[in-house]
Amino acid sequence: MIGVGSRAKHIVIHFRWPRDSLIGSRGMVDDLIRLKVDLIVAPTSLYTDAAKRATSTIPIVFASHADPVGTGHVANLARLRVPTPLEPPSS
Repeated sequence: MIGVGSRAKHIVIHFRWPRDSLIGSRGMVDDLIRLKVDLIVAPTSLYTDAAKRATSTIPIVFASHADPVGTGHVANLARLRVPTPLEPPSS
């Protein structure tokens, strides 16, 4: 998991990864919440679930997910947007 926080004009990235299994995912999320990150990036649906259970105020971005609507992690895919690397940022 990754927690992204901004401090003035700097971006701070806090990486967290379990040593052995997903058992530590809740502890990782709790650690990121204590750090007051602005965003959580979850690599898979299992980490997304741990983050969603721990916070409703920090935005969560997932990189890979089998069924985000079916698990209740998102209400629908109506606002799904995948930018391309060559796409200019939207204003």
